[in-house]
Amino acid sequence: MGGGYYGFYGLADLIAAADRGSLGLTQSRPSSLFWLAQQGLASPTRLTLHWHRCGGHVWGSFTRVDLGGLHFNGREGVYVIWRPTDRRCVRVGQGNIRERLTAHRVDREITDCTPYTGELLLVTWADVDWRYRDGVEGYLGEVLQPIVGRRFPDVASIEVNLPS
Repeated sequence: MGGGYYGFYGLADLIAAADRGSLGLTQSRPSSLFWLAQQGLASPTRLTLHWHRCGGHVWGSFTRVDLGGLHFNGREGVYVIWRPTDRRCVRVGQGNIRERLTAHRVDREITDCTPYTGELLLVTWADVDWRYRDGVEGYLGEVLQPIVGRRFPDVASIEVNLPS
């Protein structure tokens, strides 16, 4: 193979090389790899999410959802924790769903958000590609105004359908 090996590890490295001009690709050539890669990375302004529920099509109890189940193996995306009595959002977040919800279950700032002793918090989650999670989390934070965790990524929001 002519041209040698550039030592790229993935698409991001290839795009960075194209940005630097080290591949000889330019924006002025619409058929170039640079242009194609940029088109593929453009963030949408709206996504439709599938908010997961538990068996019987009910929202999951934050403390009782079986996070050890196969359903959570490798599951990544965004999640919302809320109070059912006043529907007030307690926490919005993103990442590995199993890991994040496990950590939140022992976070007193979250567990103390129930106004009545014994009240359950509810939770739902949606799969979101890593490229869009910051924008989706930012949108959810802006709209739902959670009680806990009010700092969100400083990126363009990506509008999504809310759990309903």
